[in-house]
Amino acid sequence: MAGPWPSEADIHASADLLAQKFFELMVHTNPFGAETAHNWLATNKPMFHQRSESFITLDPQKIIDEMERAQSAASAVAYDLSEEFRAAMRQARDHLSDWLGPAADAFRQQLTHIEAFTNRHSDLITRSVGALGASVAVATHVRRDYLELADNTVSAIDKVIRDGEQSGAAFALKIGGGIAKTVIGALADPRTALATVAQGVIDFAVETVDYGIKGADFNEVLGSYVHEEDRLRRDYEAELDAISHSLRLADGDLADEAFSMYRPLPSNTDVDSPDFRYEHFFTKERLPDDEFNQRVENERERMAAGGSASSDISTSAVRRRLAPEEDR
Repeated sequence: MAGPWPSEADIHASADLLAQKFFELMVHTNPFGAETAHNWLATNKPMFHQRSESFITLDPQKIIDEMERAQSAASAVAYDLSEEFRAAMRQARDHLSDWLGPAADAFRQQLTHIEAFTNRHSDLITRSVGALGASVAVATHVRRDYLELADNTVSAIDKVIRDGEQSGAAFALKIGGGIAKTVIGALADPRTALATVAQGVIDFAVETVDYGIKGADFNEVLGSYVHEEDRLRRDYEAELDAISHSLRLADGDLADEAFSMYRPLPSNTDVDSPDFRYEHFFTKERLPDDEFNQRVENERERMAAGGSASSDISTSAVRRRLAPEEDR
């Protein structure tokens, strides 16, 4: 067994054992000749092996790796969850703290929009974390359930061979008990989703479903097994459909969002726009006046025309910003 889930080799070995046991039951309880039984085994052993493949379509470890990446991404982009991000936003606000005017206000408002945008995206990413967590649990339990089904079938076959009478085996499996719904619901809260260890979702308490194997001869036990295996496969597919549905809902919610961050900033925030004016974005150290406004406009026009700002340090924009008192 690879970690807390059966490996592909475990599943294949169990399928091979099932075929061998049905061969033994065929020989023991039915008037089949040896050649007929051996032909059945040669034909059906690969089929048992192939049918078992249905239950190892998902690799739990690969899903865990992806879940951990999603958790890291959600933590990194959310303003409410990432101290590094909050520090960067505080720094941006500090840079704007000395600036006044409608353009400065628009920049500050945009920072708020960025925070809301990242928080919302983090929420949506954590919904994928819930789906991935459910996938880990389903991928693990379907492997365990297949082995449980196979083990109980082998026990039923052994009982028929040993006792020569009707055999019955009742047991409970977890696939079909709403694993996906349970895990997705438990991880609905973003902080819970990000704090949950990926492998821990396997141990979430879920409902079980009753299964059983019965029969007194080869045909009866084989028919019972095939019925229950098909049932497990359908329940597995239903769990996967529930996970897919949760992702479609998240995708639809994202498509319906109208994020304010995407709205264009006012034209007075664009230094290349004719609407840019110093009185729209000015510093406390240099309040706007007609003369200074005109000098800023001249610089803006020169830059917009593809020229460069004045290189004379005494009149450059940098100099005026650093030593505004010299311009008075």
